[in-house]
Amino acid sequence: MTKPDQRVKSVGVSVFFCDCGKTLNQFVNFETLVEASKNVEGVTSVQVHSSLCQENGLETIQEKIKEGKPQAIVIAACSKRFYKPMFETLTKKGVLNPFLAEIVNIREQCCWVHPKKDEATAKAKRLILAGIEKAKNLKPVETKQFKIQERALVIGAGVAGIQAALDLANQGFKVYLLDQSPTIGGKMALLVKTYPTDDCAICILGPKMADAAAHPNIQLLTYHDVVYVKKNPAGFRVKVRKKPRYVDVEKCTGCGMCAEKCPVKVPNEWNGGLGYRKAIYIPYPQALPKKYVVDAPQCLYFQKGVCKICEKICPAKAPCFEQKPEETQLEVGAVIVATGFDEFDPSSLPKYGYKKLKDVVTQFQLARILDPSGPTSGKLKRPSDSEKPKRIVMIQCVGSRDPKVNAYCSRYCCMAAMKNAMLIKVEQDPDADITVLYKDVRAAGKGFEEYYVRAKERYGIKFVKGELIQVSQDFKANELKIEYETPANQKAVLRSDLVVLSCAVVPSKGLRELAKIIGVKIAPDGFLKELDDKVSSVETSTAGVYVCGVAEGPKDIPESVAQASAAASKAALKMAEIVQKPMLIPVIEDEFCSRCRLCEGACPFRAIVFDEKKEEIKVDETSCTGCGLCVTACGANAIQLINNEYGLVSRQIRSVLTGADEKLKPIIIAFCCDECGYTALDNVGFRHQHYPAGIIPIFVPCLSGLSVQHVIEALTLGAEDVLILGCQDERCHFEEGVAKARMRMGLIKKVFHEVGIFANRVHVLPLSGSMVQEFTSMAGQMAKQSHRRGRK
Repeated sequence: MTKPDQRVKSVGVSVFFCDCGKTLNQFVNFETLVEASKNVEGVTSVQVHSSLCQENGLETIQEKIKEGKPQAIVIAACSKRFYKPMFETLTKKGVLNPFLAEIVNIREQCCWVHPKKDEATAKAKRLILAGIEKAKNLKPVETKQFKIQERALVIGAGVAGIQAALDLANQGFKVYLLDQSPTIGGKMALLVKTYPTDDCAICILGPKMADAAAHPNIQLLTYHDVVYVKKNPAGFRVKVRKKPRYVDVEKCTGCGMCAEKCPVKVPNEWNGGLGYRKAIYIPYPQALPKKYVVDAPQCLYFQKGVCKICEKICPAKAPCFEQKPEETQLEVGAVIVATGFDEFDPSSLPKYGYKKLKDVVTQFQLARILDPSGPTSGKLKRPSDSEKPKRIVMIQCVGSRDPKVNAYCSRYCCMAAMKNAMLIKVEQDPDADITVLYKDVRAAGKGFEEYYVRAKERYGIKFVKGELIQVSQDFKANELKIEYETPANQKAVLRSDLVVLSCAVVPSKGLRELAKIIGVKIAPDGFLKELDDKVSSVETSTAGVYVCGVAEGPKDIPESVAQASAAASKAALKMAEIVQKPMLIPVIEDEFCSRCRLCEGACPFRAIVFDEKKEEIKVDETSCTGCGLCVTACGANAIQLINNEYGLVSRQIRSVLTGADEKLKPIIIAFCCDECGYTALDNVGFRHQHYPAGIIPIFVPCLSGLSVQHVIEALTLGAEDVLILGCQDERCHFEEGVAKARMRMGLIKKVFHEVGIFANRVHVLPLSGSMVQEFTSMAGQMAKQSHRRGRK
């Protein structure tokens, strides 16, 4: 291990220049660059070629490597985004370890952005000298192979979870389908029908539930919780806890005699609190597995030590009050999270009158009322007096599209209101007067607009635009009064026998805790955060963990099913692969480690763990992403990230600043991440936008690996300013890189200001790869400020 103050002995380095078919000759003086490279200690050969990306150019590199046998090489050419894949064809032949090559971009990040040849040449020289200095100290990196476990865990057994489980099981993978409730099926099983075809919901879902329950490759883990998840080389070690049903599922036949005789009635949460169930129950008639469960907090035996009627009456002797929670450990290669959603509780918003006015219900409760297996056997009745309502008002966007509650659109509400309204017209009362009070109607799915038109024109559903003011009870008229504000800011009133609230979908209970256990981030809206909302919507920041359905955000059934199949496809690819992972992981020097465990707490990927028995820090080489956050968290410098050691960055800083040409001054060191920072500078070049040549980049894998000492070193060695350039917070490839860097830089800026040195000379710019204008604008402003400061 090389400590920050130690210098690695110079090694033989070969430098290869590419003039891109001589087109770069008009921008830089290659003779100057070649001469400067030759004069560097440790450089054994320098060559200029016109097309290093072509076959003959690659062959030239191969021949020179075999001939000179350098310990490392520098390729000064175009963007590594283009050149690296081509160069890897050589490394696969075993010509050179791929991590012993440093690619310096003198085309997009120098020639194409600096029109003055002398300035471009001076900057290219600095870039190449820094590249040589880095190459001299590179180390070969081993690539290891890992076979992923061919088993998957699907958490959540609603329609999305069932679809994902079936897709994987049909491909031959073993699947554990887990749900915290006693049954599979989720919310869809409780809907009477689905839009826009008005098909029976359980008729669609029931066969899938049966297939999942009977599939030889699927093991149902109903009434289970996830306790612990730990990533390992082959996937994940998962501990799950089976909650006691107090019924032996092997003996239970589902006859129902126990529930029939049970004396305890409980409000039925499976019907939205409408009607009652017994203390021993199955959730609904089509529930699978069709096995009864005892609600211990409501059971007379568990609360008072009396009763046990179910045990006496059961012919199969299935009740088993001695059951205890059981924990099981699973080894899986992939995890799919499909935990669904909960319905927003509108009682927190008094203006709707929910739970205070008996005849105010939610769309979910209405769906249960209309279901033949529901609390009213499918008959439309209002809860207060069981009379059939003639006038119904449905209020949209309850708890959604409201910045004070949930800013997002729940996406299902408009269509669900239309569906239930038309079901009432068709199956209950064609003369029912139904009004939908809405903010905007959103009907963007396949067949949705036609569904909307049919609701209005064929069934006479009224749509009134307005913002609710208050729902109240008119006791004299025995009706509900709905006050609202029209788009013209006038107050108006609707009168109704029943009010139905179209409530937001909200993250399922316990999702935050589950996300913490699994190591997945929560998005600002409270749902699980996908890796990228455009191109990686089912992947998460933890490799091998996927998300689908409403666990990722509001969506309807068709979208949930499609996303579930996508997640299953990704999981199948993951489980089928043999992972080849470069061991770009931190090395811990035990003699310097103080066991403070700051590195463990700093790692966003939980790749660093403390072995309590051996009292030592260990790195999980499969979980580690090489971001470097642990390195900068270590005050003892006991951790070094291979090929990105503290001292290596320092030597690049010195190479850029020592003996720099006056044409470049004032020099601004730009510490850039290898992801968005590098891409942004490439895009500036692609567009041939210009910025001052004195802005010279030094790249690190992630800004989280950038130390405050590096910034101080750059400023004390002559840099006029320092620019921190990397991903935006929500798109950081290493989760917390730019956020941590901004926090550190904020602290150092505060210190600089208080002690009166380097004030206003550290700048942070989070950006995406396409934010060219934002970069060039800041670059220009910084250069002007530096020039003004230099003249004072």
